[in-house]
Amino acid sequence: ILCVAATVSCNTKKKNVIDSNSDGTDVIVTVEENEKKMNRAIAEAVALYDDFLKVLKEPDSTVSDFSVKLKYEYGDDGSVEHMWFNQLHFKENKLFGVLDNDPEFVNGLKAGDTVEVVKRGISDWMYLKNRKLVGGYTLRVLYDRMSKKEQAEFREQLVFDIE
Repeated sequence: ILCVAATVSCNTKKKNVIDSNSDGTDVIVTVEENEKKMNRAIAEAVALYDDFLKVLKEPDSTVSDFSVKLKYEYGDDGSVEHMWFNQLHFKENKLFGVLDNDPEFVNGLKAGDTVEVVKRGISDWMYLKNRKLVGGYTLRVLYDRMSKKEQAEFREQLVFDIE
């Protein structure tokens, strides 16, 4: 449900692919590897990850649909693909998530695989609070780049409000 971000890649030597989908269809958006807004969004998500964990560990009835985005390097040039994981759960004090969709470039993972979530791999996180998006920092960067028409069409697909 929350995996509505587009696939993002860049045309530079190192690729920074932020991968996800909303309706089973991937969209490719190109950004520079050193794109400042996206890098700030990732940094903010990492900085606030402990706040996310606190809510995840002690949820109340107003929150739901927790997801994290993890980064995976691939290739010899340090390229990175970012993928959404949901169905988050703890086992022996470790957090695990289920990959939402098949990777575009990373080998050895497929939709439905369960992996351990570690802080150093985080590039974003999100959940719903009273049907409003909390987190989703990289998603917001992509949303802000859309035209008003694209934003309206995008919002029609969502089961939550993005502000």
